[in-house]
Amino acid sequence: MKFFSLDSPVMVFLTKMANLMILNLLTIMCCIPVVTAGAAITAMYYVTLKMARGEDPYIVKNYFKAFVQNFKQSTIVWLLLIVVSVALFLDWKILSAMELSGGLGKAAHGILIAIIIIVCIVTMYVFPMISRFENKISVTLRNSLLMSIVGLPRTVLIVLIHMLPIALIMATEMATPLMLLLGFATVAYLSSTQFVKIFKPFEPQEEPAPAEDEYVPLPFMVEEEEARKAEAEARRLQEESGINTESVEENTADTTETE
Repeated sequence: MKFFSLDSPVMVFLTKMANLMILNLLTIMCCIPVVTAGAAITAMYYVTLKMARGEDPYIVKNYFKAFVQNFKQSTIVWLLLIVVSVALFLDWKILSAMELSGGLGKAAHGILIAIIIIVCIVTMYVFPMISRFENKISVTLRNSLLMSIVGLPRTVLIVLIHMLPIALIMATEMATPLMLLLGFATVAYLSSTQFVKIFKPFEPQEEPAPAEDEYVPLPFMVEEEEARKAEAEARRLQEESGINTESVEENTADTTETE
């Protein structure tokens, strides 16, 4: 029956849900040590970006491949973000304790809120960026901010996607188990559908694959063709050399007759 065919929409959807569930559990497990959370999130986005591009990756294999490859940079960025977050939290507490009055207090809180928003947006972009591009940490952080501005409409959508699980949990407690099963990976996948469009103009152009009906010579055929060309070139050079020799002999004969 077509309903149970692997290519049917229902089976494709169920397969994707199963893959997201596996990916979500892997991410939670690798986030438990806390220090490894950055590498875990980067590996999750490595897989979801592939899925969003229409590829069919091996979930476990690709996840741990990206986890190992990006571990150092992702961990440094993660620890840096933790330090920045703690500093912003303390700044907020200090400002609240100071109880600044009038326009000065509003301005200080406004600036701090703007910085917090920027840090949150950069955090949403930086791990997908690490999973897709190879750059220094400073360049990755800068590009994360710039791309969030360039793709501003999609950035707003990505922010809403990240807020969706929080809204569901606040709406009903029954959403919590569902979030534990699918939450992180589903948010990453939905966000990745937007990231692939934002990243596309900045990705290196890949050479197009030959069309199915395009003639592609086999290796031994290429070697035979090159040998024929080399033989033809050798004959041409030999013929030119023969012509030059005959011309020299004719000129010598003419000189002898003149004498």
